[in-house]
Amino acid sequence: MTQAHDPDVIIATWLDDGPIDLPEETRRAIVVGLRTQPRARQVAILRGLPIMNSINRLAAAAAIVLVVGGLSIFALSNRNSGGPGALPSSSPGASVVPSASVAPTPSSTPGPLDTTTWKTYVSNRYGFSIAYPADWVLTPATREWTMAVDAKDFLGGGADHFLEAPNMGVGVNAWSVAVEPGMTSAAWLDAYCPLNTQPCTGIDQRSNPAQMDGHAGVIVAFTDDVQAFFLVDGRMYVVACWRPDNDPSVAKYSGAIRLVQTYISTMRLLPGGPAPASSSPAPS
Repeated sequence: MTQAHDPDVIIATWLDDGPIDLPEETRRAIVVGLRTQPRARQVAILRGLPIMNSINRLAAAAAIVLVVGGLSIFALSNRNSGGPGALPSSSPGASVVPSASVAPTPSSTPGPLDTTTWKTYVSNRYGFSIAYPADWVLTPATREWTMAVDAKDFLGGGADHFLEAPNMGVGVNAWSVAVEPGMTSAAWLDAYCPLNTQPCTGIDQRSNPAQMDGHAGVIVAFTDDVQAFFLVDGRMYVVACWRPDNDPSVAKYSGAIRLVQTYISTMRLLPGGPAPASSSPAPS
């Protein structure tokens, strides 16, 4: 049986059985391109030589392989590089890294404690109302607060005193005092701090902003206590917890700062201020 030697048939057969399944448009381009190539004129003298015919056939086959191979490589290159006929691909080394979520920075002090069961006490002497835990013991002030006596003795009777029950382990004082006209909070603290607590340096760096009934002030952590100060209409309002912020006795309240913050969150200034008899001298 004789085999067909027509190059078109050979190419079509090779493409059908070839190693790469090329797109239809690529196949047509190869076939059309080869059909338009001029065929080598056979030399009459070589027609009768089977060796030369074999060489010609091998050369033609090799040329076809080179052409098809080159076009195949070109097609595959375009496919991988996103050229015409390319298929979508992803780099094997690339990966989608989800954006790291930034955890919110926790507040230095948690919000106030739940005060729904707290009792409210009205201090006409000092011109405010304030709430305290229902199981704490209240001892109202018995006289006006003075710098000379009460700055040195927080149990001297010059402040409204709230004492934790039943173990009496934590105490909170609240009071107010008139200041000299034009005196600033810093100047008042300069006179008060050395008599009452330590350290008295770097207070600005240790202060946390605070609000009492819409008035701005500060909460300051000292070595042995935490106190809040609000200068409003010529009076200094003070709330103090006589425990350091990290003392075990205030751990149940998440620290003394949070306890003081909760007390001042319940404070309201009385209309008209303190009762007239509660006027007290400015700090000296």
